[in-house]
Amino acid sequence: PEVDKLIRTRLLQSIDAAGLLGCPYVVIHPIIDPECKYDRGHEKNLERNLDLYRNLIPRARKRGVAIGLENMFAYDPETDRRCPTVCSTAREMNEYMDLLGDTCVACLDTGHAVLTHDGPAAMARALGKRLKLLHVHGNDGRTDLHQPPFLHEADWPDFMAALREIGYDGALSLEADSFLYHLPNELLPQGLAFLRATAAHLATL
Repeated sequence: PEVDKLIRTRLLQSIDAAGLLGCPYVVIHPIIDPECKYDRGHEKNLERNLDLYRNLIPRARKRGVAIGLENMFAYDPETDRRCPTVCSTAREMNEYMDLLGDTCVACLDTGHAVLTHDGPAAMARALGKRLKLLHVHGNDGRTDLHQPPFLHEADWPDFMAALREIGYDGALSLEADSFLYHLPNELLPQGLAFLRATAAHLATL
């Protein structure tokens, strides 16, 4: 309970900070109970998350900030693989947004979509106009590697086609932070330039 109270306080402070900075969105991960893997525990998690987001929405409206719901994954120790959990599917994300109203929008994490086998292009099409934020990165289908696009298999042309089909007009933001962590400080400028070039190439597909 003490940790939960602290986290909720920090989330409200994050919303305040976003509002002061003129940032229109803040991404807040849903609560994920450890038992919620595949189709287990979703109703219990739904109740807890509706309580969380409904307590944050008044502050978000006051600050002129929308809350981004992100597609998530869990870890299955029996298979040593990542698996679906809360909001892993566009269907469940849309259910949350139906219940919470237009203060909540969708944030699509392409790496998480690969891990849960939903695929970023299919999820983008299913989220449609509700998709306002992107966390673009790639992985090997087993681990959340946060690597640049094109280093692992994914249908990036289809993903970009899906964004155009739904009229996505938000930022094309990369979340390939782990790629930079492995570079020595002297190579960080080149690493950042590579990520920028990657995003620019994505935009041409």
